[in-house]
Amino acid sequence: MTETSSRTLAGVLAAAGRPLASIGERVEFTPREYVIRQDTTVGHVFLVDDGVFRAEIPDRHGQPLEVARFGRDDYFGEMAFLQGEPASASVRAVTHAAAWRIPHAALSGVAGEHPEVMAVLASGLAARLTATNERFRDVRPGRLVACLGDAPEAAIFLGHVLQSATRHLRRPVVVFDLSSGATLLPGVALPAVDELLAVSRPVDHLVELAGGAADGVFVSSGEAAQAASTGLLGLASGLRRWAGLVVIFGGEGLAPVLPEIEDLDIAVRLQYDGDTPAGLAASVPTIRLRGDGKLVPPGAVQALRFLRGANLLRSVPECEPLGGAHPPGATNEPWSSVDWTARHLAGLKVGLALGAGTAKAYAHIGVVEELRRLGVPIDYVAGANLGAAVANAVAWGTDMQPVQQMFDRSFTKALRFTFPFHSFFTPTILRRDLHLYNRRLKFEHLPIPLSVITVDLNRREEVILRSGFVAPALIASMAVPGLYPPLRLDGRTLVDGGLLNPVPVRAVAEAGADVVIGVKLTSVSEQVQRTAGVRKRRFWLAPPIIDTIQQSFELMQWRIVGQGQLPGDIMIEPRFSGPAGLRDFGRGTEFVALGREAVAEMADTLCRQLPWIGS
Repeated sequence: MTETSSRTLAGVLAAAGRPLASIGERVEFTPREYVIRQDTTVGHVFLVDDGVFRAEIPDRHGQPLEVARFGRDDYFGEMAFLQGEPASASVRAVTHAAAWRIPHAALSGVAGEHPEVMAVLASGLAARLTATNERFRDVRPGRLVACLGDAPEAAIFLGHVLQSATRHLRRPVVVFDLSSGATLLPGVALPAVDELLAVSRPVDHLVELAGGAADGVFVSSGEAAQAASTGLLGLASGLRRWAGLVVIFGGEGLAPVLPEIEDLDIAVRLQYDGDTPAGLAASVPTIRLRGDGKLVPPGAVQALRFLRGANLLRSVPECEPLGGAHPPGATNEPWSSVDWTARHLAGLKVGLALGAGTAKAYAHIGVVEELRRLGVPIDYVAGANLGAAVANAVAWGTDMQPVQQMFDRSFTKALRFTFPFHSFFTPTILRRDLHLYNRRLKFEHLPIPLSVITVDLNRREEVILRSGFVAPALIASMAVPGLYPPLRLDGRTLVDGGLLNPVPVRAVAEAGADVVIGVKLTSVSEQVQRTAGVRKRRFWLAPPIIDTIQQSFELMQWRIVGQGQLPGDIMIEPRFSGPAGLRDFGRGTEFVALGREAVAEMADTLCRQLPWIGS
């Protein structure tokens, strides 16, 4: 980079004897106010004096997509000036901001006398394009988060969360600690907030102080009154280009400022037992830190919401012992809640959607076992048909072997014919085994939130079950029309959820997952090569009409998945050789191995989406 290109536009103009006030005017903007509209004629170049602006273009869905961000001493509108064309992007204020508005005619006059002005604009444009390219290479830009909490226990808990977040992200985490400072947050100490804001380019200065670190927690302290500072909000917003997570931590007084932070991703309140928040702070989503040491399963938050309000995110037991270090590989409470909160703040909560299938559902067992071996956490799970039975075991946190044994035992006996008035098979044995396996377990008791997908035949709509007893929900989701009778539940006639949602990725995303792993059991190659070899007929095996019904459903599910279903971030597709249906439950071990192989093939993709499992 040449000496000229390293100088700012304001500096070059001042050196040329043309201060900004002599060629332009200072204009102030409110958050979300547009300065430039895409495809309109632009007659000015804007040089940022305070606050933050963002450039955006519509994506393929018409939603605004950020392509650049401008802080103090940055400028925009130079492309239209250099090319003489309409604006290629819209620009709007992110915070309360101000910029010097310089007419093209005035800037052209100065540039004619001082060519270094054009050199600065050209080099700045080249740097901007390079930064944009780098930005789009990063699939997950950093997130801006606000954390509220006054109790010392909140700071202790947050300290562990931040350490966990940097392990998950493999990127730096920056914290602006505006709390009372009674408990210091762990990390590399940065200069105070007011010192950082005193320099001309605080973002670049902070990155330089961090030495370009690939990860780690960096902490800058400040006063609570700085929470609403345009400079601090601009600095926090601009750091998202480098840090994986930027956190503004303060007390309950931070709540009124939250609406002013235009690009804030999420806000959470860390409430210790006995705290009584009021006003706006009471409406912020809450993580409750318990001091009584009583274990509250995370899934039971659904029940606690009725008692403590709908904003409860999680109830963390035994927060006092968090004074020690995080044990390596710890999965017990309260450390599992620490890691969950880190993934919540970083936008990395993992959801698993297990698709519908008959005997091929054994592959789900192999998928889950391999994901666990790789260290992939599962924060939410959903399932349809037999995928719901495996999802139930995942939500319960049990080993997969009992599920495989249940499949082996139950479905060799469950294919018993009945008088075909409601269905070909009787569900008596299947219902008995599912009730024995779940023992009146409720969704609210599960450590991992579970969604069971069913369809209401009368209303012709999908029904997602997330509360009440688990066993009836599983029975309903496995009720393939014609093979097993529908289940009457809460005034609805429920059948197999795979009819409308063969791979419930949308359901698990709506439950709260940020990264969704879908498992699809039906592929195009299967449908093309659906002709089965000649089977030796035995009187106790299902007749051809059963195969016809099953194949018809699988064809429909394959078409639904291929047309209009929301794709998972990661789609795992076990490769089955030939057809597999109701007469193939004896091939369970083979299908489990196929599930493991499918996950192994996607290991590189998993490591890209979930950086911490690659180490």
